[in-house]
Amino acid sequence: MVTLIKIDPQGHISIPVWLRKKWGLEAGNYVNLEENDQGILIRPATFDQTKKVRINAPDILTDLQNDASDKEMTNVSMDEIIQIVSDVRRQYGQKKES
Repeated sequence: MVTLIKIDPQGHISIPVWLRKKWGLEAGNYVNLEENDQGILIRPATFDQTKKVRINAPDILTDLQNDASDKEMTNVSMDEIIQIVSDVRRQYGQKKES
């Protein structure tokens, strides 16, 4: 069965309720996007895949703590906190690719 859906301006798509129910997808679940010669296939992620994503979160938090301890962390603005988090995420992404 083919279902037509629209991509919103942010690049998001909504999976119809009947498909989410059929495949057990709920808000916050992960899916895999697989590109092939015919287009893009969306599949529910396996438990092992989502477990790896969750395991990486403590690594990011540790890096964030280390980065914060290297800086004077009194009277920090929200913009500065957002910048620190962005920097740590960027550094973590670079480490992961290496």
